[in-house]
Amino acid sequence: MNRRRRIRMARRWVAVALWATVIYMLSDQSKLPTAPGLSSQVTSIAGHLVAYGILGFLLAAALQESGAGPRRVARLALVLAVLYGISDEWHQSFVPGRDPSLGDLLADAIGAALGIMLHAIRTTAAPMRRKRAARAEGSPPQTSS
Repeated sequence: MNRRRRIRMARRWVAVALWATVIYMLSDQSKLPTAPGLSSQVTSIAGHLVAYGILGFLLAAALQESGAGPRRVARLALVLAVLYGISDEWHQSFVPGRDPSLGDLLADAIGAALGIMLHAIRTTAAPMRRKRAARAEGSPPQTSS
């Protein structure tokens, strides 16, 4: 593995670690703000979907950069995100004013799955766009390195 790829891979895993830290810090709060005009339940579900959607996307990107194939990326990213969600719900059991919830864990899993799907769409769409552009120009398609 060349130096540039190792650096890219390290950056992806650092992004995962930083985002996991953000999630930890948010779940360490006794009370989180709610969006104006929305119930605390809707705000909570949306927060879980977004937070774990980003985590799923970042995990998929890091796993892909590490050399895993597309199916393995999807499976591993989902398993890792759900395991982190379980640890997050357990952590909340120790935070005053917070409690673990299977509903929150389900929202975490759905959010992670959506983020992983978004990553899959992004990574398959880019090569297809390059091929179409190359055909339109009449030159052979370039492969990514």
